Amino acid sequence: MCRAASDPWLLGRQPVNARTGGPPSSTLLAEAQSELGTEGISETVREALRQAAASRARMRQVEWLTAGGSAGLADPVERGRVWR
Repeated sequence: MCRAASDPWLLGRQPVNARTGGPPSSTLLAEAQSELGTEGISETVREALRQAAASRARMRQVEWLTAGGSAGLADPVERGRVWR
């Protein structure tokens, strides 16, 4: 099912932030705190940023690997140089 068809924010059943068109900031903060296991605003923002940076780093690593980044390790001589 398409998210838009079931999203209460898009269906107008929940309060909407007039500036952003999304849920109110307090609702987003509460949802983020629940997901991240944080309490204060600063702690929540720091954890969200930490997780976003880690996610992007993982994505770059996967892109590198799928582009053949570790192909050199298939050669025993090259692998030996890397691990020294």
